[in-house]
Amino acid sequence: MSSSIYDRLRRDLTEAMRRRDKIATTALRTAIAAIDNARAVDIGQVQASLTNVGLSHDVTRREVDDTEMARIIEREIEEREKAIADLGAYGRVDLDELVERLRGEVEVLARYLTG
Repeated sequence: MSSSIYDRLRRDLTEAMRRRDKIATTALRTAIAAIDNARAVDIGQVQASLTNVGLSHDVTRREVDDTEMARIIEREIEEREKAIADLGAYGRVDLDELVERLRGEVEVLARYLTG
């Protein structure tokens, strides 16, 4: 797949891991996993390929363009923002660190929506 967003995510993940940036590493890994999941093969295609015994069982993965990747990243951000709001409702100081980590992940992911 040749996608600028996906390529940036992969490249930035490597850099975040090199810097030992846990927040960026987590955010980037989950975004990449969400995109990879969106590219997953339809189970119907897999079952159809298995009925052809003796033939190659390679099934091409679904293509995901930059627009769809941006939507996936938006959903990742929305999930974190909802979690921040839910955690804020508890008003517990011991959750502050988790809230800050989620805010950091939102900041990391938002960079991929602005170009």
